[in-house]
Amino acid sequence: MACDKGDKKGIGHFVKFLSWWDPSARDANRLLRAQTQLLDTDASGGTSLDCAKAIRASMNKLKTHDDAPTHKLCGQCADSGGGGVLDSLADEMRALGLLWLHNCLVANCTIHALQLQLRNAVMATFGSGGLDKVNETQLIHSVHALQESLDLDEWRHMLTQSCQHVADCGAAAAPEPEPNTRREQTLMNNRIEFEIEFAKINGFHSKFNRLPIEPDINCTGCQRR
Repeated sequence: MACDKGDKKGIGHFVKFLSWWDPSARDANRLLRAQTQLLDTDASGGTSLDCAKAIRASMNKLKTHDDAPTHKLCGQCADSGGGGVLDSLADEMRALGLLWLHNCLVANCTIHALQLQLRNAVMATFGSGGLDKVNETQLIHSVHALQESLDLDEWRHMLTQSCQHVADCGAAAAPEPEPNTRREQTLMNNRIEFEIEFAKINGFHSKFNRLPIEPDINCTGCQRR
């Protein structure tokens, strides 16, 4: 039994996945394979006892009569947190008569260790939480978060203004008056900083689309996500 508990929209779900060895079953290439089957993802409480009871209820689905002495488990794999963990879960399952072997085989999930191998590289690239780095991935994340917080009309207006600014960027324009307020000074500084960075990116390629958009034309071939 491989199992893991997690929340889905505030409801605790407990994934239970069975695997077993059947020497009489072969795949399409006539090779012996371990047999696997998702049992269910029914909701469960968070303690090891709750998870053991949830496993018993799920295993009863395979039996002609509930709690019949059949379909015993001989081992499990679970993570070390989130409910239904390691030896604690095995002890509760043993008390409910779900195990075949007295010394149930208990293995802990090590997938998280694979993620730790990538942590240093990810941290160096994106920073802690990804909030102190400027890169393409953070751009996509920031744009998505901004889009989700705005109405469609507001988002469309912002895109129109942004595209128009990019289209006009670098074009000859009349000198702007000196800023009189702190707000005007900040706006000018932000615009200058953007135009400097934009010039770097725009210089990488000669065929970037800088045509201004038509705000009254419906967008086709895409959906807002």
